[in-house]
Amino acid sequence: MPRLRSLLTFLLVPAATALNVGDIEHFLVLFFENQSFDRIFGCAGDELPGIDGVDNETMGNFVDPNDESKGFVKATCGAATYVCTHDEDHSFPAVTTQVFGPGATDGAAAPYPPATMTGFANVSSDSLALFAPEQLPVKIALAKEFAVFNRLYAAIPGPSMPNHMFAQSATSCGSTETGTLYNDCGGKLPLFPQRTIYESLLDAGKDFAIFYNGTLREGGVPGDLCACRAPRRRPSCRAR
Repeated sequence: MPRLRSLLTFLLVPAATALNVGDIEHFLVLFFENQSFDRIFGCAGDELPGIDGVDNETMGNFVDPNDESKGFVKATCGAATYVCTHDEDHSFPAVTTQVFGPGATDGAAAPYPPATMTGFANVSSDSLALFAPEQLPVKIALAKEFAVFNRLYAAIPGPSMPNHMFAQSATSCGSTETGTLYNDCGGKLPLFPQRTIYESLLDAGKDFAIFYNGTLREGGVPGDLCACRAPRRRPSCRAR
């Protein structure tokens, strides 16, 4: 069954070169939104030896684990389309069903249910349609040349913004859905209250840059954005 992953992430450090930590001058982390690890790389076992991929012959979900007569949907390599026909339900309740199965609790209190990964077809069979390696030559080339996080799991079984916040600040400030505002969890001014990795980088005397490309979405973030900070000098950063 496809395992839930957070933002698909590359660590752009040469994979084939033996490096000491002190030899590394720059880390470039590349995030891809709304695609699971298995959907992108699950079928690339031949191209990426050691990848935590899928078994195309056996992996899949019953539409209803409690009534197997309703059918079984296989994880199928090469069945994914470049453009989705609809937005998959990736709300907290829907992803909870995907990961823990239909009827599972929301995990608000112990005991927590086992992560059976049996609810994907119950929510939508489209999530079991995977890309074949030849459909994604650029991503496969990046994975071969650099390093891929083989087991980067979602911080919470849910939508974009809480997982974005976890990736940058190790907490979602209690949010489980996209659309939470800073003042919903005690933030002052237009800022969430938690400390971010960027503040830690500044405290350590390190430069950083954020590059963002997309459409105008939550919080009025512009379609193309380059944000830079340097602790001692002006950084060279330009959006293109």
